[in-house]
Amino acid sequence: DRQKFKDEVGDVYAMINLLHEWDVISWDEIEERERVKRRKLSKWSDLINESEVDWNNGDGGELYE
Repeated sequence: DRQKFKDEVGDVYAMINLLHEWDVISWDEIEERERVKRRKLSKWSDLINESEVDWNNGDGGELYE
């Protein structure tokens, strides 16, 4: 259900912020991982348009790293 999904997203967001506050992970590291995930999604799903991905910069959306 949509509300449970929103609650879960909020929980994950809270944990990400705590990890950043505790210097476990930086925003740069989080943003880099987001770019990797978007490259993968552009190749393996319809969520991201392939034209949004720079295939010459990064891992090219490999399934495994």
